[in-house]
Amino acid sequence: MKYLIAGGTGLIGRKLILNLIRNGNSVTVLSRSEHESVGDLLKYQKWDATSVPQMNEEFDVVINLAGAGIMDEAWTKKRKQVLYESRVGTTNTLVSYINGLEKKPQVFICASGVGYYGDKGKEEVTEESGIGDKYTSKLCEEWEGAARKANTRVVLLRTGLVLAQEGGLLPESLLSFKFGVAAYFGNGRHGWPWIHIDDEVEAIRFCAENKNIKGPVNLVSPGIVTNKEFTKAIGKIKHTIITAPVPEISLKLMFGERYYLLLISQFVKPKKLLNNGFQFKYSKLGPALKNLLLSK
Repeated sequence: MKYLIAGGTGLIGRKLILNLIRNGNSVTVLSRSEHESVGDLLKYQKWDATSVPQMNEEFDVVINLAGAGIMDEAWTKKRKQVLYESRVGTTNTLVSYINGLEKKPQVFICASGVGYYGDKGKEEVTEESGIGDKYTSKLCEEWEGAARKANTRVVLLRTGLVLAQEGGLLPESLLSFKFGVAAYFGNGRHGWPWIHIDDEVEAIRFCAENKNIKGPVNLVSPGIVTNKEFTKAIGKIKHTIITAPVPEISLKLMFGERYYLLLISQFVKPKKLLNNGFQFKYSKLGPALKNLLLSK
């Protein structure tokens, strides 16, 4: 199949492109910077996210993975505008492009996040669970609302905490281990929805190819753990004896308004993926961490 991807140069995008090409697909990437195309399998088109350049190709799948890092900077008014435009603005551009095509793609897949659900305590969270009341919940709602306007099948990727060697949550989680301490947040009893990068990209391709899947899809592992269990699992591999909490007040001082993302509880279940027969390679945290921390 032919894929058009926005946000293809990020952590998930790079891995997804390799996965797609290895499975016989061709990919065109919309990028803000110049890149050299690689034959017919991987092409790049420069864009500014406000319009899609003219292309004499028909795409089977359009994927939007664009979005500025939610934890990268303090949530000033200016930063919130960047977060909005990089998500909702970019999605509006791609939806306008899709709806203007004579031949529509088979599916539009748009990134979102488990931040949609907010704090759910000990409740099991599925795709039918309600929206939260925090800033990130409302941001996800607007993001998904823009994507739903596409005149084709729409899949909304409510992704959890992606584990990868190259970036994302895992390298940041390892910082305290350099000092011999396994640090967890608050009391550590809150649900910590995670997914191995390999399962993330396989699940995205699965959603593209499976015509029965539409609407929100939880991209998380079925091996649900708490934040403290997550930290202890890393500590076991790193042979760390000391486990210590980072108090809520310290998180507020370090991260400002963003601190609550480290403390909200989300025991998220990938119900839609499991019901449609998706097979996770890493359904348990231990093997996932060993693959990422012990392999070269």
